[in-house]
Amino acid sequence: MGFAKNTAKLTACIALGAAVGFGLAEIQTPQWRTTAQFDQPTVQELGNYYALASTYHLVSGEKIDQFDQWLSEKSYGEFKRNLTSPDVIKQFLTEKMQPEQLINAFQFDAKTQQLHLTLSHRETAKPLLDEFIQYANLRSRAALNGELISQWKVLFQQVKTAAETNLGAIQNGSHIAAQDWNGKLTLMKSVQPLDNQLIAYRLVQRPSVPVQPHSPIRNLWMMIGAASGLLLGLFSLSLASFRRNAA
Repeated sequence: MGFAKNTAKLTACIALGAAVGFGLAEIQTPQWRTTAQFDQPTVQELGNYYALASTYHLVSGEKIDQFDQWLSEKSYGEFKRNLTSPDVIKQFLTEKMQPEQLINAFQFDAKTQQLHLTLSHRETAKPLLDEFIQYANLRSRAALNGELISQWKVLFQQVKTAAETNLGAIQNGSHIAAQDWNGKLTLMKSVQPLDNQLIAYRLVQRPSVPVQPHSPIRNLWMMIGAASGLLLGLFSLSLASFRRNAA
């Protein structure tokens, strides 16, 4: 009888603890998380930014091993810098008239290349993350295009001057290299201007409207409550046994 009674008490404590855990989970404000995952852009995402950048390096004579990979990494690095910058996030929130405290709601996981946004409003999370991704890309595009345009202008003027003065061969390391300056000038004039279509990332996982709250996790709270109830029950039984033995 004593064993059955003690078992019943423990069961009641566990059930009570689970119920308390469930109640605590219910009174908390649910937090909803949406996630986007990224990777380095391909040539297709880079658009004609790739064409102008490759032409620039061809004309300048600058040698870069695995140029495609280098340019992809450079573009993606600029995008991640904007994506994770507290100042950029703050400016975005200000322009969207959102509370500055939401800066901490954006979390980037460098290991998985995932950006999480956790909000108390389920329907707001996805569109806000979509807008921020576009915002970060626009800033990245402006920076990358601006740098290339500045470099292009300097190189174009150098090639133009060399062609007009018929500069001819130049010293290139330890040997004399013949230069077709008119050909280079013609090549630079033939390229299409930047089309502002540069996407500095490749989207692996698109943000979606969350279905289940990220927190609180109801089952976890019930398990914590049940475990607490079990410990409380064991403590009360031990205390009762100690008192009986002392008597």
